[in-house]
Amino acid sequence: MPATWNSTWIGSLARFAAALLVLLTAGCSSSQPPASPAEPGSGLGWVTGVLGLELSDAVSSPAARAAASDLAVVIRTQQVGGVTWRRLVAADGSSGWTPHAFTSVRAVRVRPDVSPFFLLSKSPDDADFSEADEIRIDDGVEGQIVGASQRGRVAGNEELMLPEKYRRSLPWLELRFGSRQGFAPMDWIALLAAPVPQVRTLEEGLDALGARGLVWRPFLGSLTSDAAATRVTPGTSYAMDDPASAPTRTRAAVEWSRLEFVSRDEGGLMAVYGDGARRLFRFIQAGQPPIDITLATDFARPVQARHIDLNADGKREWLVEIAARYGDGFYAVLWIVDGRSTAESLMFQHLSLSQTTGESSSTNVDASWTLRDDGTIQVVRETAGTKRTTVYRYDGRLVEAR
Repeated sequence: MPATWNSTWIGSLARFAAALLVLLTAGCSSSQPPASPAEPGSGLGWVTGVLGLELSDAVSSPAARAAASDLAVVIRTQQVGGVTWRRLVAADGSSGWTPHAFTSVRAVRVRPDVSPFFLLSKSPDDADFSEADEIRIDDGVEGQIVGASQRGRVAGNEELMLPEKYRRSLPWLELRFGSRQGFAPMDWIALLAAPVPQVRTLEEGLDALGARGLVWRPFLGSLTSDAAATRVTPGTSYAMDDPASAPTRTRAAVEWSRLEFVSRDEGGLMAVYGDGARRLFRFIQAGQPPIDITLATDFARPVQARHIDLNADGKREWLVEIAARYGDGFYAVLWIVDGRSTAESLMFQHLSLSQTTGESSSTNVDASWTLRDDGTIQVVRETAGTKRTTVYRYDGRLVEAR
């Protein structure tokens, strides 16, 4: 990224750290006994079979979106006209209501995933939420979900730097740890499905969870204590300064252990690891050695992922939309990793999508993309109120369709 972006980012990080420090310095520490799993009959807990399920913004309202993950947690139930509606947070970071009746709801526990960890005494629904007291919870203590706020709220300033369509503005969970109870965002916790699977590899762990589609870190909490499932040390990899730069083949034996996302289908797996602003994207397909791409900056995260044969050669390409932050701005990039790629030979394309400087709205670009039935990619870009539609086809490289 340009040097000016880096200096601006440092200032933004300092401001965020100061804001976070104000939020998290109060409270006292004491030990608490472990809580039991979700209360019997509460209807709250872990569910599967969610991939593609339509979700509504309110009970009895039309569908507003479809879940891009097969995992979710039920955070609230409501009876309307003899029908039980369930409010879900899906593992891709989406949320909504559904009347779908699940065959089973598994108990789920929670564990702090940041340190220090505080509950807040008030809900985002409360008008005086900013005056909430902080309730210190010890590291490693397990608790349970007892409810959730009605309103959604982002977890921190870093989410506010992204446009609304990329934010995780989710309900806050009401949690109980022993005798202590309060509210926290999902970004601060790990969800532990019961029973916790004992696995040797990441693939085994995802099988045990029933994970398909895009899965965000809180839903991977059952795996994070197992080093064999979550720690990797790439050999040959492809280094990039940021998601919009060119990859360079390199070799660096650096261990990664913080699993942030996975995207998985019957044909392959993408795993994303984090280390501060750095990321490792690992692509595994058909039992082949993994393809590793490391990013040096910008807190990149996948917001959409598709695994499909774009050029009818019998091999699936990965299409990954990535959102990233720099300074006070953000940008989004579409990656295409060719299905013929190997650990020794990466075939890679990227396409710039949205971008904002965080300052002048006249230079902002808002873009969306759609995979059409004929395998082409339609991109709609809007700049200063003017829209432009471009269709691309992929034949080993992206070209505009005529």
